[in-house]
Order: sequence, then C-alpha cells, then structure tokens
Amino acid sequence: MRPESEDDGSRRKTFQKAVFLHQQGNLIEAEKLYHEIIGADPGHFESNHLLGLAAFSRKNIDEAEAWFARAIALNPGHAPVYYNYGVMLQELKRTAGALESYRNSIIRNPAYAEAYQNCAVIFQETKRFKEAIDHHEKVIAINQGHALGHFSYGVTLHRVKQFERAILKYDKALSLRPDYAHAYHNRSVALRELMRFEEAMNNAAMAVRCDQNYFDAYNNLFFTASYLTNPDRLSVSGSLRAFGSSVSKAAKFNYSTWNSTASPDQLRIGFVSGDLRSHSVAFFLENVISSLSQSSLFLIAYSNNSDEDHVTSRFKALFSEYRSLVGLSDEEAAALIHADGVQILIDLSGHTALNRLPVFAYKPAPVQFSWLGYWATTGVEEMDFVLGDAFVAPPEEASHFSEKIKRLPECYICFTQPEEDVDVNDLPALQNGYITFGCFNNFSKVNEAVMALWAKILLAVEGSRLFLRAEQLADPNFISSTVAFFASRGIPQERLSFEGTSTIRRYLEAYNKIDIALDPFPFPGVTTSVQSLWMGVPVLTKKGDRFVSHAGETIAHNSGLKDWIAQDDADYLAKAVHFSSNVQSLARLRSCLRGQVLASPLFDSERFARHFEDALFEMWEEYKHR
Repeated sequence: MRPESEDDGSRRKTFQKAVFLHQQGNLIEAEKLYHEIIGADPGHFESNHLLGLAAFSRKNIDEAEAWFARAIALNPGHAPVYYNYGVMLQELKRTAGALESYRNSIIRNPAYAEAYQNCAVIFQETKRFKEAIDHHEKVIAINQGHALGHFSYGVTLHRVKQFERAILKYDKALSLRPDYAHAYHNRSVALRELMRFEEAMNNAAMAVRCDQNYFDAYNNLFFTASYLTNPDRLSVSGSLRAFGSSVSKAAKFNYSTWNSTASPDQLRIGFVSGDLRSHSVAFFLENVISSLSQSSLFLIAYSNNSDEDHVTSRFKALFSEYRSLVGLSDEEAAALIHADGVQILIDLSGHTALNRLPVFAYKPAPVQFSWLGYWATTGVEEMDFVLGDAFVAPPEEASHFSEKIKRLPECYICFTQPEEDVDVNDLPALQNGYITFGCFNNFSKVNEAVMALWAKILLAVEGSRLFLRAEQLADPNFISSTVAFFASRGIPQERLSFEGTSTIRRYLEAYNKIDIALDPFPFPGVTTSVQSLWMGVPVLTKKGDRFVSHAGETIAHNSGLKDWIAQDDADYLAKAVHFSSNVQSLARLRSCLRGQVLASPLFDSERFARHFEDALFEMWEEYKHR
C-alpha cells in the first residue's frame, strides 16, 4: 500500500467538506469543490457521481445524465451509482430506463433491498401486480425489518383488493415503526372497504396524531365519518379545527388584494377539481357548465388530474379556459389562480380524492366556496361558503359548518342525462309475480343496520327478492358473508342475487330487473339514486341528520316523490310494504317517472343555471359590500 501524499490528503479533506456542504443543501459550494477535485483528478469517481446527484437536485437533467454516465464509466461495478441514476429516471417517469438501472444495481449487489423496493413500486404503479409482489417478497427476504417494504407490499395488495392481507402488511410495518402515519392511514382505508368503520375511524385518527400535517389522513378521517350512524361530532369538530389550522399554517401567506374590478361585466369563476372525466362529479357538472351564461360568466377549469377521457374533451370545449394544476405546488397553483384574476373560486372535491383544499388556504380569490363533490364542511378557514339547499343544509344545522351556507332555492345538484340510450321496461313484478328490491350503491354504504332492516322487509313482503350490485360483490368472500348475514335472519340465498360492476350501459340496464330501489343510510346514494329515477325505479330513502344523510331527501322532494322519504326505521319498513303492495300503482309510476324527473330541478339545467348564476352574483355582491 502506497503512503498517502500531501495532495491525496488535501483532496480527501476537500471531498469531505464538499460532502458536508452537499448534505447541508449548499449545492453551489459543494459543486465548486467537486469540480476543483475533478480538475486535479478527472478520474475521481465519487465527485463525478455526486455531481450527478447535485445536478439532479437542481433539476438539470441533461447535466445529471452526463455526470452519471461518466461515473458509471469510471466504476461500472458500483451498484449505488446505478441505483441513484434509477431514482432520477423513476422520478422523471422514464420507467423502462429506471428498471434497467435498478437491475444493473441488483446484478452488482444481489442483496440491494432498496433497488428491489423501487422496482416493486414501479410495477405497482404500472399495474404489473404479480411482478410487484415478487419484488416485495425479495425486499422482505433480504430485510425482514424493512418497514417501507412491508408498507409498500400492503399498498400493492390493497390495489388488487386483498384488503385483509394488506392490513397484515400494514400491521407489520407498524410493529417496526409505531409512528408510521401512512400505514395507519392505509389501514384505515382498507378497514373502511371491509365495512369496519369504527376501527377505520380509530386508525385515521392515529394517522393524524402521528403527523398533524398529513392532510390526506384528515381527508380520510372526515370521509370515513360519513359512514358512521352516530359519529362523535365533538371529536370530528375538533379534528376539523385542527385541519383548518394546519392548512392555514402551511400556507405561507394569504392574498389580500385581487385583480378584479369592483363591478365586472363578466364574473371570472374558477372550478378546481380532479374529476373532470367520467366520474360522478362530472355527471352533475357538465350540463350545468353548458347552461351557464357565457356572456356574464368567464369559466375557468383548474384540473388536478392527468387522466383524461372523452368527457374531459367535452369539458375543454365548454370552459372558457382549461388549465392543469398537476405538478404544481399549492403555492404555485394559488399564484396561477390569483394571476388569472378569478373572483369566485369553487372547490368541487371537499375531502375526497385529488382535492386541493390547501390551495384555498392561500385565498387566491376573494370569494371561495365548496360545492358538489363533498357533503360536509371543509373546515378550511378561508372557505367562505358551502353551496346547498334547504333539505341538505337546513338552518338548524348551520353549526355543522365552518362556512356560511348558501342555499339554492330548489336543489343543490343537477344531473346530466346519461349518454347511453337505455329504455325503461315494464315493471318486472308484472311478469315475475313478486317484488324485486335492489341497491346498486358502493357496498361500503351497506352496513349491518341497513341489511338487518332489508331482511325485515323481505320477511314482510312475501316472495320478494333483493338484487345487490356493487364492485365488492365480484368478490366471493363478500357474497358469502352477505348470504350468511341474511340467512341468520331467515332469508335463504335463493331470494338474493348479486352482480359486480361492468359497463355503464349494463349497469343502467340492470335497473330493468328491479321494482323498488332501497337507499342505504346514513350514507345514501346520490348518483345511483338519480340514475335509478331516470330508469323509472323509485327510491325509498330515509330522513337524515346531516348534509350527507339528507341527500336522499332533496332528491325525493325535487323529483316529486316526497312520500318516499321514511322518517325512521319503522316507517322505512312500513313504506316498503305499502309501496310494494300495489303493483299497478308501481307500474304506472315506472312508466312516467323518467319524464317526470327530466322536467324536474334534478335535470332541468337551464333552470338550475339561473339559480346558480343568481347565487354567484349574490355572493359577489356580499363580498363587495363587506
């Protein structure tokens, strides 16, 4: 071994200083020192390697690739340089190159757990789930204590709807990292899918306790509360206040001046959504946008989703301008909206997926309100209004909201008639000789109290059947547990039928198999209920105690079916028996129901648009006179 020269020692110290500066985030000074080292020793591998990482951190991709290439040429057997190059390619969504680079790192180090882990994530995101699972297994075989590996394995199992197995993986991750907020969050979502709502709430709350700035965990907490028959309102209210405070603190500032004229000829209205595609929100939005006055309103869409389809194309034609927020930070998104001179900014997501509620905390528009995609308060202090109606947001429930309630005169929603040309057939009972009840809602809404009441209906209505259709019912385990539940209450399997999901056409055609739709509670249908009415099938719903559980009431009132609102469980049972006892009356209703609802506020977009525009100008006038 040759002795270290003075130059070698000086270079080593310079390199150590450069690495220290790099770790502190001082890239400019670190890079200067790396270049100094390379000037004296062009073959200094680590300086070339770390210059690649530094250039990547500065988002100078071409420069980073050049340095990585030089580093690999200098030391082709070094596994970490291939790994780091793969990380860059993965972040750039160049998945083929990333996988190749990770494989090169694994060839050089077969026990490289992180490389296997990143490969698994790529396979997971590209829906190559078998390959993802194989790589998850390798991660865990190499390192049983790899918390992220167990968590990520759980995510893959979650995505293929193996919820019980996913929970076991989340449990293992939590045993290794008891403060793993993301594992609590995902565990909560899986429990909700299994209809274990109280446990789901507890896990969502744990996620928030572990990380009070984990906004998705708050979203999940509030979303899950919608499924509870008797949510702890004090606990939820406290969490809402904590969320509102957290998003306000996360916003670096609030806009206090806006580029808007005092008396505009045309109001500039922004709509923020991740659902401008084939989605329930779009079904309620498209006809409204098409009916709003382009002369008095300038409509700007702010999309938070890169997934687009034919519905997106139609929206792009309907809006005055269509912008993407994908990839923008909350501050950048707020700056874009503010620069556009938006006067009224509308949140269409609330606490559902792909929301941008933290953007609203910057107050990029002088008037902000939440509408359509959610069914409760947002808790965001900078949100001025929630848009509702007298049924979903009665005055006596104003304390449920941190926002003011702006009520439309008839209905807060208006549906777009389905594209599919599906005829309404004759009442099935006329041919079958028995009543078929049905529910096509997400099965997470169908809790034990709901099924117990439905069992009583089946016992009370002789010979009746129940047809359930939901994504979860493609799973034999769900079917078996449901069959067992009804059997324990005296309902044999032959009186039940099940279907998983399919195309929208087949879904609508399935309504031709049922006579009466049964709404779940406390989380009733909205899209499914309106589609049911359009297909001539009346919906028996139940009076609620909050915005979400009132949705069935506003649909029933606005479609001329207020008699189909039950006051309580006993009334729900009595009405089911009453309405099913007169088959001829049901048949007459079925024959005219589509025409009846198409003429109602639920579908009359021109009528709805007038009310919506009036509300916009009223909110603007209120702002001007503050």
